[in-house]
Amino acid sequence: GAPPQNVVMNGTGVSGAISIQPGSFNFGFVDCGTQSAAALVDRTITITNGGNISMTWQATLRRGANSFYDIASSSTILASGASGSVVVTPHAIPTISQTDNDYYADAVVITTDTPTDVPHLVELHETAHGAVIDVLPQNQLIFEHGSVGRTITNPVRVRNVGNSAINLFPSVTG
Repeated sequence: GAPPQNVVMNGTGVSGAISIQPGSFNFGFVDCGTQSAAALVDRTITITNGGNISMTWQATLRRGANSFYDIASSSTILASGASGSVVVTPHAIPTISQTDNDYYADAVVITTDTPTDVPHLVELHETAHGAVIDVLPQNQLIFEHGSVGRTITNPVRVRNVGNSAINLFPSVTG
């Protein structure tokens, strides 16, 4: 038989590669009834296509309609070497709010049409900052069977279960 023939092939492989900066935002402790000061400065996620083919991407919020954030995208198709962006805007913290750590956390989920790519998460962190006063008994103190000139005591427990200091100025009437 005839010896095997060598065939020369030329070409360029195709690949998609995405990079995302930054990987998270921390809007910090935000006073109840206000918006994060960090929301007024840079809050842009940059998406860069480092591959050699165009790709389509989409950004959504993990909590969807229940999110405490809004996002705006500047691009959905990225040519090789191009960049797009997503602007993240946190809502104002309600006047009365939970103060649990990261209660207002969410994530921007970025997906592409690149076959081997997986969803990318940009974590969003935010915690309401405020005092939460716990008073026991809760409704009223009742002093019964008192007489003039006699001292009657009834204990009251007041504690702050929030994450902000508060000055208390109790008063008694009646």
